[in-house]
Amino acid sequence: MSELVGGIPSDPALTGLPVPVLTEDTGLRDALTRITLFGHQAVAGCAAVSITLIECGCAVTMGSSSDVAVKLDDVQYGDGDGPCLTAAREQRVIRVDDRAIDPRWPHYSQVSEQLGIRSSLSLPLILGNDQLHGGFNVYGTTASAFGADDVELSATFADQATAIVLNAQASAVWKDGPQVHRRQVAAAHERDAAYHERMADLLRKQLDPESADRHAAVARAAHVAALAQHRRADGNG
Repeated sequence: MSELVGGIPSDPALTGLPVPVLTEDTGLRDALTRITLFGHQAVAGCAAVSITLIECGCAVTMGSSSDVAVKLDDVQYGDGDGPCLTAAREQRVIRVDDRAIDPRWPHYSQVSEQLGIRSSLSLPLILGNDQLHGGFNVYGTTASAFGADDVELSATFADQATAIVLNAQASAVWKDGPQVHRRQVAAAHERDAAYHERMADLLRKQLDPESADRHAAVARAAHVAALAQHRRADGNG
């Protein structure tokens, strides 16, 4: 099954801006790897976690909690399709509850079986640029390993990863001049507000109000932290 999260078009303020080569940023890789390690520990039933970035059409695993996640990601990159790529490109939450009966990605399912993985959950990173997409991917060894609470918790980690990527992008774009940087910050603010509203709506349909509000609070905190770093880079914080 899949649920629409985005439907958020690329921001006009960002379209056409140069996209820095974030996949070559070792600091970004280290930060995203830490997110995957935390996610692996926090999400019940999790066997592996990864974060994918698709930059100018090229997909790269920027962080992972185990080699299993890297192997599963690589299969999808080779095929040009799979749950993590679909989540990133289509801005949807993609769930594979049981790869044994899910017909969508047969090669991915075959490799998953070989690696002992039976279910997965992929959430998009809403980055607001048609040249840059991302996904937070969770893999499990049992069927239907991830429920509504796991979607909520994974969304929190996806939010954190989004903020980290936006910070890295803004810092790199800053080198092209403060005017471009300020446009990036303004667009990020508008985009994130729209994303958090849509994600909160999704979670309210799946979770109790208290859990949904808890996720929204964490997401807002990540957003505020990202904006604070942008302002410091701009010399105004």
